[in-house]
Amino acid sequence: MIISNSNSTKDASRKKRGRTAERAVEKWLRDRGYEIVGKNLRFGHDEIDLLVRRGETLIVCEVRSRKKGAIDPSWAFDWKKRQRLKRAAFSCWVAFGCPPLFQIDAAAVSFESDGSIKIEYYENAVQECA
Repeated sequence: MIISNSNSTKDASRKKRGRTAERAVEKWLRDRGYEIVGKNLRFGHDEIDLLVRRGETLIVCEVRSRKKGAIDPSWAFDWKKRQRLKRAAFSCWVAFGCPPLFQIDAAAVSFESDGSIKIEYYENAVQECA
């Protein structure tokens, strides 16, 4: 007997949407002169979606996405998520030799009903990472 788990289907769909959003933001950043340093970096239980460099600044970029018709993805940056992101960013900052220019940015990705992808980018979205 095969039992279908709808949660695993939802999880797979959510992960696919997340990967698509990360690739879209990666392209968006490259098109604007950012250098991609790393993707999906793990620091303990925490993960950094994209690590990029622009000039002398090392940037942690958190990507949040929502399917069409859902709440604005920028609302997904709640207090708990910001705390986890700050913890991961601090670990990353130390791992990369404590660069003097370091920031945490965020990208909110919306999948529009016409099939297009909308990216809103927030520089210095999370303050006080150390």
